[in-house]
Amino acid sequence: RHFSPPQELMVLEAVLGEEGFEREEEAAPPAFRLTVAGERARGEPTAVQLRVTFVVEYPSHLPPRLEIVDGVAAEDAPLVRDSLLALFYAQREESAAAGEPAEGVVHRWTEWVKEEWMPSS
Repeated sequence: RHFSPPQELMVLEAVLGEEGFEREEEAAPPAFRLTVAGERARGEPTAVQLRVTFVVEYPSHLPPRLEIVDGVAAEDAPLVRDSLLALFYAQREESAAAGEPAEGVVHRWTEWVKEEWMPSS
């Protein structure tokens, strides 16, 4: 399913709710903060906050700008960031190979943080 950035924002807002999605109204290009809540491996509650800014070339050529705001130790931030960017490039290649337009990836980033990163942290 192909989402334009405005459609992707609506999906993120619907999935994450008011607690997890915050638009930065004054930001240009569009920026927003995502708070992904979940559990660590030991069952402790945790949350990771990401700041995402769409760029003109997204999603066809470049990923959004990504900043890890909170919830990831400084020494782990490069691994998390690189993993999320790798998801974008892998998805872009899959779309190109299938002859389809590139899809938005930010919702997959939130899933990865919750399902892959948190349980291992």
